[in-house]
Amino acid sequence: MGLCLPRNPVPYSAPRPLARALTALVLSAVLLAAIAPALGAAPATTSTDLGKVRISVDAGAPLGTADLVERFGPTITESTEQFGTLFAAQPAIPIVLTFAVASDATPDATLDAARLSGLQPIAADAWVSPTGGRVVLALSPFLARSPTEAENILRNALGRAYAQTAAAGHLPPGLLNGIARYLEIPVLARQARLGSLVQRAYQAGTLPAWSALFTARPLPADQEAVEATNYAAASYLIDRYGIGAFQRFTTELAGGGGWPAAMQTAFGEPADVIEARWREDLPRWFETGWQTSAVTAFDLAPAAALLERGAYEAARGSLQRSQHLFTELGDNERLARVEALIAQCDVGIQVEGLMTEAQSALTAHDYPRAFLLLDQAERLAVALPETHRPTAQVATYRTLATQGTSASERLAEAEREATNWARTVRARELAVTAGTTFSALGDVERTERAQALVRTLDIRQGRLLLALAGFGVLALVWLGFWLWARAPERLRWA
Repeated sequence: MGLCLPRNPVPYSAPRPLARALTALVLSAVLLAAIAPALGAAPATTSTDLGKVRISVDAGAPLGTADLVERFGPTITESTEQFGTLFAAQPAIPIVLTFAVASDATPDATLDAARLSGLQPIAADAWVSPTGGRVVLALSPFLARSPTEAENILRNALGRAYAQTAAAGHLPPGLLNGIARYLEIPVLARQARLGSLVQRAYQAGTLPAWSALFTARPLPADQEAVEATNYAAASYLIDRYGIGAFQRFTTELAGGGGWPAAMQTAFGEPADVIEARWREDLPRWFETGWQTSAVTAFDLAPAAALLERGAYEAARGSLQRSQHLFTELGDNERLARVEALIAQCDVGIQVEGLMTEAQSALTAHDYPRAFLLLDQAERLAVALPETHRPTAQVATYRTLATQGTSASERLAEAEREATNWARTVRARELAVTAGTTFSALGDVERTERAQALVRTLDIRQGRLLLALAGFGVLALVWLGFWLWARAPERLRWA
């Protein structure tokens, strides 16, 4: 019996391309649906670029990108300009700054953990990537912060990208944290807290070695104290060796040779020697060092405010720190602006000095010198803003000097006239007028001279009066004798 085949067999054919595509699409949809909860799909966002920063805002946020740029744009622009100058580097791609909204949109809600994967917290509402290229801010709590707090979080986060760009990503994590903290605007209470934490660890002998501190190894210490110590170390390196040397340090780090070798090249000393000197310097830092930061010299507003109030010495001290910073950075544009302000301070200081000397001259009743000093002050004050010129003070001092000079001239004339007996009355009037003016000016010496001259003239006039009275008596006696001699009975000759 043979093999039986069907009469009309159905030929085999491969699945059509459309069927294959549909099958793949279905499988992909099933796979994505399965893993989406684990991945935490990112919400839709809107974004805009502001210089080297791309500002991104979650859809449904209470503020849009335009509102956030208006609110935080000046801080972002100013900070990134400073950091670009400070590190002599610019990020190759924009820093992504995301203002995120929690999934349940409540003010106290936290962001999804998956969204923060790979980021480290720098505040309760701020996270940043190790390279600083990605920053996430929880929008609602961030908006509730004070302007200074918000500014410092932005400076801390954005500064990391510039520092790591300069070092080609080779900045040790701990040192990066210290540098980022140093880039913030100093707040006295917070700085004092950092100083006290480092001091406590120093006194307890628990300060970690830089080798452990910078590389973020597990440390048997309070994390806040570790961060404070990182800040103290970064502060020492920048303040002790200067911004220029610190720029060289980050450049050396970019070569990948490690931070000890970079320190040796940039600072000219072995890393262990630098660390030992840092520990020796800490007692000084506990006293005043924690209050200062070279970064504050970027801000000319405090010095300008002092200058506006006429506090030239204080303004000049602040501007000199800025001058030193911009000289180190080779920032000629900012340096020229600072030096123009310093020149204005110098003129103001000179004018103040001349006015002080003029006051001293008036106190010493040196009226010609007072006039000379006032003339110099007026010539210099032309370079000052009109509101800063001591116009009223100069006018007052000039009036006093004029009165003193006129009185001196009257007294001198009175002394000349006093030699002429016929002009005694005129001399006395001049001396009295001069003495009255000198008395009002507090010129004791010249007042006494005028009084002495008046007394002399009074005595002279008294003597003249007595002489005249004596002559009158003699005349009366002579007249009486003459009248007696002419009596009729005296003229009878027989």
